Amino acid sequence: MITAGFTRLSAKKGQLRLFSDISSQYQKALAAISDKNSPPRDVSNATKLKMYAFFKQIDAGPCTGSRPGMFDLVGRAKYDAWADLGKMSKEDAMKGYVKEALEIFDGKIPETGVASNVDSYTTAGQISTSPPKKVSVATVAFPKQYQAGVDTLGLTTVLAEQAENGVQHVILNRPKRGNAFDMKLWEDYQRVFEYVSNSTEARAVILSGAGGNFSTGMDLSVFADMQSCGSKESCEGRRREGIAKFIQYLQDATSSPETCAVPVIAAIAGHCIGGGIDIITACDLRYCTKDASFCVKEIDLAIVADMGTLQRLPRIVGDQRAAELTYTGRTFNGQEAKEMGLVLECFDTEADMMKHVNTVAAQIASKSPITTRGVKQSILFSREHTVKEGMQHVKMWNSAYLQSDDLMEAMRAVMSKDEATFHKN
Repeated sequence: MITAGFTRLSAKKGQLRLFSDISSQYQKALAAISDKNSPPRDVSNATKLKMYAFFKQIDAGPCTGSRPGMFDLVGRAKYDAWADLGKMSKEDAMKGYVKEALEIFDGKIPETGVASNVDSYTTAGQISTSPPKKVSVATVAFPKQYQAGVDTLGLTTVLAEQAENGVQHVILNRPKRGNAFDMKLWEDYQRVFEYVSNSTEARAVILSGAGGNFSTGMDLSVFADMQSCGSKESCEGRRREGIAKFIQYLQDATSSPETCAVPVIAAIAGHCIGGGIDIITACDLRYCTKDASFCVKEIDLAIVADMGTLQRLPRIVGDQRAAELTYTGRTFNGQEAKEMGLVLECFDTEADMMKHVNTVAAQIASKSPITTRGVKQSILFSREHTVKEGMQHVKMWNSAYLQSDDLMEAMRAVMSKDEATFHKN
């Protein structure tokens, strides 16, 4: 009997040690997820919901309360994830949280400070850091002389290494989500194009997508967040004003290739859907593969496309074709995209396309940068104005900027039958 008592006591101590171990692992994982100085990571909504549910189960036990209303989509998703855990024990919930954290941190949870009692759904993969900017007359007038490298931007959903020979690659990098645009990708996307416009190195941009797709458009989490935020504002007028502000943010972001100081070339493979069409129509040049798949998807979501497709696509493919594509929401391939004029060329493989696109970008990058910027400005201005107004604009441009060092270098190169060497910016 005494032996049995010792056996039970030893087993209990073993269980306590195991619980203590998993508890310490959980605290370590919670601290890592909550660390505001940690680089942001691209975490799926499914993983965030799981971790939120585990966190609530550990903190408060089984799910209680009423399910949120129909307009609070995010609240409903969080409630359902928590409720699905049922009567799961605190220890098993900790194990679940640690397992998800290990996947986020590639198998090893980093050492950090003490965890704060925060909602892990809102912290995982959401925080980005970038160095503070010092503003002066010099940094505003001549930003290219004071710009830090692209690696200081804190990008997590866009790949962008330092420009090489004047060509800057910008790669949408959420391959597991088809490069769908969540709010972090919108932020990184705008930030990298702002960087390129002020870069001393970039004279042409190639925009593409990682993982075999260009972009599947807007991530559904953005719509859910918009619904959730709107439901918290009681005043109907202010709610609609907020929606207008958000649409304006997306419109400005989508227009980043167009407002970028240098030409932007879209290299399209795989899916290019919804917001992907908005983005490529804002680019200066477009190329694709034969198996690329295009679709103006908004009509199927009961949305009037509001990020530029309805304004830019008719100018590219004509009014009737643009109307047919936006009314039907049908899918079309790369060959048809070329035939209608949406893209310049269509290639058998992505490798063939990238080889050609790199050649075009290199040709653009070899020209006078200030002249290239002037050409882009004049093309965009003339698109919105009459021929006479466009010629007036370019007259004023050349009156202001023609007498550059690049003009003299171009003349020297022509006369000596040599290659011109222009300023980098």
